[in-house]
Amino acid sequence: MILKEIQEEIHSLENIKILVQTYEEIAASRMQKVKASVLHNRDFLSSLYEIYQHVKYSYNKEIENMKEKSDKAGHASLVARNGKTVAVLLTANTGLYGEIIRATYEKFRQAVVKNKNMDIVVIGNVGKLM
Repeated sequence: MILKEIQEEIHSLENIKILVQTYEEIAASRMQKVKASVLHNRDFLSSLYEIYQHVKYSYNKEIENMKEKSDKAGHASLVARNGKTVAVLLTANTGLYGEIIRATYEKFRQAVVKNKNMDIVVIGNVGKLM
């Protein structure tokens, strides 16, 4: 009788081992998906930062050019202003960036709702659809 109980216990433990191995494989697969998503989002944010730097540089160059022109013409102001603020949302043209675009849109929307005296600019097809 004891031998049969031991064999049953061994069989049960082997089944538990198989179950644990299956869960390990599932966890490893999910971790790989999360890692891939993080790397993808890092690339997206890096590209977005690069675009920001280009826009910032171009803006500064344009301001310098406008200052030179206004100094030559004797104008006091560079740009006519209307007192409003502009809110700009930069999004992708394709929806392959996961949750990051939706989260960014939600923060943008909340900021626009708080300040109603804003002009809104949306760049990118995904943002326009939202």
